Amino acid sequence: MRQLTELTDEQLNVLAELVSDKVVKKQKIEKKRKGSLMYHNTKLLLVNYHQLKKHCEIVNEQVTEQLGSLWSDWRFDLDTLLEHKAKTAKLMVHVDKALKKYQDDCRKAVTTEESKRFQILQLRYINQPRMSQFDTAVELRMNRKTIARHEEAAIHTLSVYMYGYEYLEKWT
Repeated sequence: MRQLTELTDEQLNVLAELVSDKVVKKQKIEKKRKGSLMYHNTKLLLVNYHQLKKHCEIVNEQVTEQLGSLWSDWRFDLDTLLEHKAKTAKLMVHVDKALKKYQDDCRKAVTTEESKRFQILQLRYINQPRMSQFDTAVELRMNRKTIARHEEAAIHTLSVYMYGYEYLEKWT
């Protein structure tokens, strides 16, 4: 049979400190992971920008068709369609506004580096056809590694525009 022993106050304090340190470390890791996910989501939105915009166009066409049809139970179809599709349309409006604000800020930038960042995003993700980092580097007469560094910085900044304080809180 095992005998229970009481821990001293000093032992309890040491144990509490160890547990507290582990909890704080796990919370920091989780915050960093969430910030990384937001960065990843911003990049995914940029990579899929044109497909998402086309999706919004399709939804608009479907809404118009459903409203124009007398033979369908338009309330059910339209409600279902909007319930599942409106989120993307609303998100893309937010993305477009964030991109516009970022473009405006880059135009007003003091440094050449900052002023080029939106242009890099534009060439890499917004314009059609999209350019590779290498082609963007050639176009802007910059080193490919510089393009990669500016692209990363631009995506971080755009993430702040899109997610606000939550992104900063999670990333730092």
